[in-house]
Amino acid sequence: FLYLAPGLLLASLAILARHRKEVRVIHAHGLVASFVAKVCSRLFRKRAIMCIHSIYKFESRPFFRRIVRWTLASFDSVFALAEVSRRDILLTGLSPAKVQLYGTPVDHWFFVPKDKMDAKTRLGIGNSFVVLFVGRLIEKKGIKVLLEVSKAVNQGAFFIIVGEGPLATEISSVASNQGNLLFAGKVSYDELPAYYSAADVVVVPSQYDEGYSRVVLEAMSCGTPVVAANKGCLPDIVNQRVGIVVDPTVENIIQVIGNLRNNPTYLSSLSQACREYVIERYSPEEAFKLFEESYVRK
Repeated sequence: FLYLAPGLLLASLAILARHRKEVRVIHAHGLVASFVAKVCSRLFRKRAIMCIHSIYKFESRPFFRRIVRWTLASFDSVFALAEVSRRDILLTGLSPAKVQLYGTPVDHWFFVPKDKMDAKTRLGIGNSFVVLFVGRLIEKKGIKVLLEVSKAVNQGAFFIIVGEGPLATEISSVASNQGNLLFAGKVSYDELPAYYSAADVVVVPSQYDEGYSRVVLEAMSCGTPVVAANKGCLPDIVNQRVGIVVDPTVENIIQVIGNLRNNPTYLSSLSQACREYVIERYSPEEAFKLFEESYVRK
């Protein structure tokens, strides 16, 4: 808070002072930005709405709960990404009528399925069963769990890790000595659809309560099923139509990967449902409609 809030507040005040007649609504993302939005909306008499992106476990944090309630009480609307996040924010005492659900949109015009065999060939991985991880390379994202899985499943599956972070050196070292593991490192945004399309399954083995997962939606938009941890928002996003939710242990993930690899008909049925599911539930048009309604609501 002390790192982000002062600079954000000063910048926001400067912008509003210059454009106060043009700005009708302040739309904040996250709690630090919401504090800044509260100050600015009071000073300039503007509507304020916010989107919450994390799960804070307010039931065990009474002091923090009171601060957040004070911050958000004057907001016109509060948007939560998933039902678990909505339940969490309601513990602050905010009115249920004020807290709404919205599905974070995915750019399904950009994240489109590519020919799987062609995508695999371009990445130089042949006809292997591909397990993909995309994300920050930190322990709570479950990357060490996935490394153990890759060591145990040393035949019949090929693992690709995309991302950057503190564990990059360790992962690179493992990959250099392990034939079924490719460490791609940081990949440009434009390349991501090819990686998602090359994968037979994307694994999200998070060891903490995720507030949101863009990777899950991008993968499914490319027609790739997801194996997701039973943490945070993930069970709200992934259901049996498009993937599998598991307790993210090494043993469980090994079992699920084996079942999917050995049941191509089942895997194909998940793949075929993914893109339609994303377009139905996470269309940008629906999310933007909710925002537009909140901008003009009296």
